[in-house]
Amino acid sequence: MARPSSKAWRSPPQRASGTIRDRSLGALDNAPAELAHDPKTGNRYQRAYAQALGERAVLAHVAETYGPLFESLTAQTGIPHEVHNYSEQQSSENFRQTWLHLLPRLPAARWWLAPSTGMPHVRVPCPAHACGWAEKYAQRTFVQAGRSAAEIRAVCLHHGSYKVDLDTATGNGYLDLATLYRNLVKELSLSGARETLHVMVKGGDWVFGSHLVDGALDAVGKPPRAPVRLFCPQIVTDTGAKLSKSLIREGRVEMPAGAAPWVLDTRHWEGTPDD
Repeated sequence: MARPSSKAWRSPPQRASGTIRDRSLGALDNAPAELAHDPKTGNRYQRAYAQALGERAVLAHVAETYGPLFESLTAQTGIPHEVHNYSEQQSSENFRQTWLHLLPRLPAARWWLAPSTGMPHVRVPCPAHACGWAEKYAQRTFVQAGRSAAEIRAVCLHHGSYKVDLDTATGNGYLDLATLYRNLVKELSLSGARETLHVMVKGGDWVFGSHLVDGALDAVGKPPRAPVRLFCPQIVTDTGAKLSKSLIREGRVEMPAGAAPWVLDTRHWEGTPDD
């Protein structure tokens, strides 16, 4: 099974004394698990891991593949860790309230968030039983928002037009945002803490995307206490290109010569997590 994307520990927050309080691994279960085309319009559709497998199955998979590493880190440092998925994050009152407050200012940031079209998109999966498909680029998705709720209308690949009501109180529905858009909301939602400094650990390939998020933050009004970003070294192939596990699994790129199987699946690691 292809694994959902995980962004290594989205924390650690710090107290005023400078001690690390906890680590949090954020699993992106909104990554596409299935793709399809609408033969009538040519629009692309996707079904995310959260809808295709279910949140519990995704969390179990993340625990199996990343759990030993984080348990080892906790044992060696004495700092606890937690595993969260995007499904939990998007349903939280803080995340949704941040998104709703951002909407009136979004026109100022739209070219930063969607440089090719100027239309940062929102996806809401079809709520029909066992469906969960959504237009990947949200061509026919419309948002009408208020102070604490939003009504979103879209068109399903199989069920036609549908409506989803999102609010901050119940966390109903599913708010899926494009990558840059999601990161803007996430950083804004973490900026309100006065006694906690959030540190976001990202892969080195995200450096250039962060420039666009910074532009969007400046456009909408950057908060005085935005999260700090820490970038990990990027793993590259012998050609200097980023090692893409997805492309290798899909057979579009060959495995680098001499690379061990655990490079694609850490469960094949022959040592221990402490190694």
